[in-house]
Amino acid sequence: MEVTNRYNFTNLSALETQWQLRAGGDTLQQGSLDIELEPNDTTTVEIPFDQPELEPGADYWLVVSFHLAENTWYADAGHEIAFEQFELPFDVPTPALEQISEMPDISVNN
Repeated sequence: MEVTNRYNFTNLSALETQWQLRAGGDTLQQGSLDIELEPNDTTTVEIPFDQPELEPGADYWLVVSFHLAENTWYADAGHEIAFEQFELPFDVPTPALEQISEMPDISVNN
C-alpha cells in the first residue's frame, strides 16, 4: 500500500496506524503499524495479513486508519484522523445456488 504524508510539518510517527482485514462486517485479523514518514513524502507499506480461508460470496476489505497518538488542542489521543478501505482481489468461490424446489413453502398469516 502506498502512503503519502500530506502534513507540511508533522511526521506520520505522530499518528498510530491501525489495520483490519474484514469480511461481512466481521474483523478477521487486525494489527498496528509504525510508519515513520517525513512531511510530503511517500512510501510503500506492507500490511502483514494472511489470506483467510475464503468463504463463497464474501467480500474482503482491508481497512487502514490513522489516529492521534497524543492529546492535542483539538482532539484527544485515539481520535481518528483518516481512514481508507480497499477491496481485496481474492478469487472468492461463487456461492452455491439454492434450488427453489428444495425451499420450504411460504405461508402468510393475516
